[in-house]
Amino acid sequence: MDKNKRTYKEQAPVESEDYIYGKNPVIEYIRSNSPVNRVMLMEGINPSTYAQIMNEAKKSQVEVRIVKASVLNDLAPQSVHQGVIAYISPISYCEPEDILKRAEELNEKPFILILDGLTDSRNLGAVIRSAEAAGVHGIIMPTRRAAAVNAAAVKASAGAAANMLIARVANIPMAIDRLKEKGIWVTGTDMKGTKHYWQCDFKDAIALVIGSEDKGIGRLVAEKCDFLADIPMKGTMNSLNVSVATGIFLFEALRQRQEQ
Repeated sequence: MDKNKRTYKEQAPVESEDYIYGKNPVIEYIRSNSPVNRVMLMEGINPSTYAQIMNEAKKSQVEVRIVKASVLNDLAPQSVHQGVIAYISPISYCEPEDILKRAEELNEKPFILILDGLTDSRNLGAVIRSAEAAGVHGIIMPTRRAAAVNAAAVKASAGAAANMLIARVANIPMAIDRLKEKGIWVTGTDMKGTKHYWQCDFKDAIALVIGSEDKGIGRLVAEKCDFLADIPMKGTMNSLNVSVATGIFLFEALRQRQEQ
């Protein structure tokens, strides 16, 4: 059988595989040295994209197969996958202690992001992208009632998910308690915060808590925070998209930490 004419069944990911799509996410994932089982490129793909993917795949010894558009379209819309899908091993999660270890290895004070019930995968991906760009050492999120780091999240992160430590815990309040025991100050984002975001001291070891898209952070989680901070609003809108709000906090923290 012509290798370019395999059936969909032969091309589909097996149960032990996940997949990601889009040119930049796939390239960044390969560059991160994360395990990539194989890459599928659509017949007639843009020559520039083909060359970039083939170059990265060759350097990392990743198998590449050319397939019909229908194979990729069964997994994601063509406008989304851009002719590129990579089959990967399931996303590997870490422990919160691994995040602290990364900060120690970099000789930096811990900078942690805690997600309390973020449910939209694309928002999660956008948050991961901002967190990676701002120098966050790792993200802690709940195992239940939260968005998964799936193909949509990896796509929205532009590949940043491959470079971010992500821990999942059963109980966010307990995780906060453990971080505070290690000397980490915890700031929650809340519309009723007692401080504006620029009034917070983010220079020390910190964890920033972001809530869900509709309800914000939970009551018990808010009670565990050392401080609650807000973003003041002047217009008719009383809130921002969660990924936008997260970016404002993260880059204020980065600004302060770089001034030290």
